[in-house]
Amino acid sequence: MTEYRFAEQEPHEAGFADVYENEVSPFLKEMEILRTRSLAKRKLWVGIVIPLSAGLAFWSGMAVHPALAFFPLFLGFVLAFLLWVQRGDKVERAAAAFLPPVLCRFLGSMEMTREVPGGFMPLERLRDLRLLPHGSEANQSLAVTGQWRDVNYKVLSLTCRQRERDSEGDVRYHEVFSGILLQVDCPVDMPCTVFLRDFGETLNKVNKWSSPAVPPHRWEFADPGIENVFEVYSDDIDRASQHLGQNFPCKFIDMAKSFQGGREYCEAAFEGHDFYLALRLPHRFLGFNLGNDPLHLADEPIRRALADLVMPRRVIDMLLD
Repeated sequence: MTEYRFAEQEPHEAGFADVYENEVSPFLKEMEILRTRSLAKRKLWVGIVIPLSAGLAFWSGMAVHPALAFFPLFLGFVLAFLLWVQRGDKVERAAAAFLPPVLCRFLGSMEMTREVPGGFMPLERLRDLRLLPHGSEANQSLAVTGQWRDVNYKVLSLTCRQRERDSEGDVRYHEVFSGILLQVDCPVDMPCTVFLRDFGETLNKVNKWSSPAVPPHRWEFADPGIENVFEVYSDDIDRASQHLGQNFPCKFIDMAKSFQGGREYCEAAFEGHDFYLALRLPHRFLGFNLGNDPLHLADEPIRRALADLVMPRRVIDMLLD
């Protein structure tokens, strides 16, 4: 008999094995029945569509014109492909609705919604500060609010696309950001200070000229490792240095390497009592992708989702420690 088990590995997973056994595994077993039935039906339909399209192709090629044989084959294989790739959609939607609330309740002090409230984060301001690509369109998929170490935070999962025209005048959309925005309460009133990627002297000047909302004063650092990664601008370098210090950007390098699949840089900003961090993730935040594999293997996607939800806590720990 197939076992549905969760082996706890990380400190934040402590106690989740019981939740998995009592709440998650019954759901997964039910969904596995649905998945196998759906898979069997789609295999049946694919087995009907392909021979039927082949038969129509043979008939049209022999009875009408050989060139017409292509069209039934093409349509048949497209239909079979769509039937196959969508085989796990229903299970995926059910998992996306059921699992996140369970994980949030287990971790505590957080709530998640897929209906992102208007004005949840100041996206236009963050574009002006270049934490998000300027001129991009944002697709907001979910929002999380929570508290850790008496610090409030918000998480917004989003993708950003830029609208472009090709040489023939056709509109194309190019994805320029996929990940999360994190907003954390700051205990002190900070001058506007932004940490941006270093593109080299010439491009940095161009970017600064085209971004009038970015603070005017460039903050220089003694560590070449920081200078090679970040361009930092502030309204008040003395106040920013007093609160943050010369080594503070090293925290962002650690965050980038920890959460972004090895990238050294990430965009961040302090403004008043708010801290903002933009992280490009190598995977979809709280994405489960459970529909195509047997669901007793769902422990790893669930483990990754738990890691996603504690990401703000780890960032707060890095900021405070």
